[in-house]
Amino acid sequence: MTTESDSGAEVIRTTCTLDCQDACGVDVHVKDGHVVGLRGAKDHPYTEGFLCIRLNRYMDRLYSSERMTEPLRKTKSGWQAIGWDDALDLAAEKIGAAVEQHGSTSILYYMDVGSFGVSKQFNVRLFNRLGGPTMASGSLCLGAGIAGTLQTLGKCAGSEPADMLNSEMIVLWGRNPAAYSVHMMPLIKRAQARGIKIVLIDPIRNETARFCDRHYAPKPGGDGYLALGICKYLFETGTADQDFLKAKTANPEVIERMTARFSWDELAAGAGLPLESLRELAQLFVDHRPASVFMGKGPQHYVQGAEITRLIVSVCAVAGNIGVSGGGYQFNSEYRSLFDGSLNGDGFVTQRRTAPKGRLGEAILTMGEPPLRVAYINGGNPVTQCPNSTKVAKALSAIDFVVVVDPFMTDTADCADLYLPCAMFLEERDVRAASWNPYVGPVIPAVAPQGGVKSDWEILGLLAERLGIDDPYLGKPVETLLQAALAPMGQHGLDPVKAMSQVFRKPNATEVAFADGEFGTPSGKLEFLDDWEPVDRNPAADKAGKAPANMFPLQLLSLKHPRFQASQALQSLQDAMEPTAWLHPETAARFGVGEKAAGRLESAYGSYPVVFGLDDGIRRDVCVARAGGWLKQNRGINVLTSDVLSTSGETPGYYETRVRVVTAD
Repeated sequence: MTTESDSGAEVIRTTCTLDCQDACGVDVHVKDGHVVGLRGAKDHPYTEGFLCIRLNRYMDRLYSSERMTEPLRKTKSGWQAIGWDDALDLAAEKIGAAVEQHGSTSILYYMDVGSFGVSKQFNVRLFNRLGGPTMASGSLCLGAGIAGTLQTLGKCAGSEPADMLNSEMIVLWGRNPAAYSVHMMPLIKRAQARGIKIVLIDPIRNETARFCDRHYAPKPGGDGYLALGICKYLFETGTADQDFLKAKTANPEVIERMTARFSWDELAAGAGLPLESLRELAQLFVDHRPASVFMGKGPQHYVQGAEITRLIVSVCAVAGNIGVSGGGYQFNSEYRSLFDGSLNGDGFVTQRRTAPKGRLGEAILTMGEPPLRVAYINGGNPVTQCPNSTKVAKALSAIDFVVVVDPFMTDTADCADLYLPCAMFLEERDVRAASWNPYVGPVIPAVAPQGGVKSDWEILGLLAERLGIDDPYLGKPVETLLQAALAPMGQHGLDPVKAMSQVFRKPNATEVAFADGEFGTPSGKLEFLDDWEPVDRNPAADKAGKAPANMFPLQLLSLKHPRFQASQALQSLQDAMEPTAWLHPETAARFGVGEKAAGRLESAYGSYPVVFGLDDGIRRDVCVARAGGWLKQNRGINVLTSDVLSTSGETPGYYETRVRVVTAD
């Protein structure tokens, strides 16, 4: 949709592609082929006329002098500019030779969601047409939580966001919407005005805490104990919803038996909370029904992230808060099944191999036959974002030829042999589905790509042509792909062509998730975790052999920066930011550091220079730092993080990392 503003600017309606659950409607103001303003779409059901700080600053990134617009080839004397035809010829030559000599799995394909859109999930089609690459698998963000949700509920589904206004209590479990999901905040404020109790469960007093009635700060990774304690209280006080448990769950006896295995003292100690606080929180689930639980990413960034997720869902089930208006559990709503997934070319795959993103460095360095000869990386910055960054950089340097597609010269791009600049949001066509609200929106280009850069899909099509692949989608306009991807919408009365250009409600969206009592599990009912044996894991001590546990006494929470999307921060802005590590004042005193004191954090994986900050809203056994900075700016916190994986979902256990404080002197 295109209109004209009062100032005479052309206004183009599009949908945000930042890696965020909101997928906001955006009005782009354009004059003389240049974006001059971004506004939240006032008539979008969830954007409500405002944008987050990350998108409000997006023009700085779009028009930054740091942005690259010509391909580069690495030579012995450094980077050298190369024309598009020569660059694509070189990439095709290396890819073709690797497939011919070693097979298709000699190519590592790494794709992430630096720009989120339907077309991006089909970028792998080129490499599947070649027989199937070694896929960088898993998720840096959501995998363990999704795995735990699927194992318990059978599908990832959430109620209509506005249904929280029918709650008696809203529980933000490891979720910080004031910083990372700002379009949830109007609903939080309306709920607060109606007298709905807002409860925060988080090891730190985060930005959302001031909107909450209660804040409980369990120790990092203590969420499983906390959830089990709530369930134990409900059973022991006779306030568990036995009708729901008998009718809608497959194995209610296992959760009750599990709670009986743990004493109250064990649960309180494991949760890192006083026993009276644990009981107080549990009583809130008795007194305030229905209650809705909104889980963030934090609780699942542990080795047992999937199990912790399942125990949190168990709280909702035992309290009778599943399938009722105002109740429920929400983490991430599934959307990929809306589109024709066969377009990824999976039917052409003859060989399969994976390299988990959460252990990418280790996976590459220990890869068997065939050896990795080529890596193709787009939509992500794994050197910065994957745990154990130093090992990731080392691993990429061991691959013969690395292609990186990115608008900026990131840490990962520095590891490339061939760099290809690409189009950004506001310059390319796509479709975007939200995973928090029930809407899908069009991604409409507002301006031409700068400097003649090409979109991801165009680059892949040009490579397909050079590799002799005749394909109905590769090498064709992305609209051809999107129309085919949206074909399933025809079953719901939506014209796929029209659906490409309008906001529409997901056909599988429901006002109240699981109100029909139907779960996607093998039994058709909610399935509890059969048993749980907590793992008090310290990867640092493991690597250090028999090192005492107090060698690295603090748990590191490497949180996303609220002002930047993942690692999408301009270098000039990183220069102006100090790499701060926050400690509780008592913790700082114990280590002999004060406010603004210089020093470093050390883990079993690396060392990171910091300036210390004090915050009495942090637990005394925790250190907080921000992720997303680049290694070459000395802002890369993932030089410290542990590359351990969750038991399900292939998600990195970032928060398993333990550190020690080292003073400058």
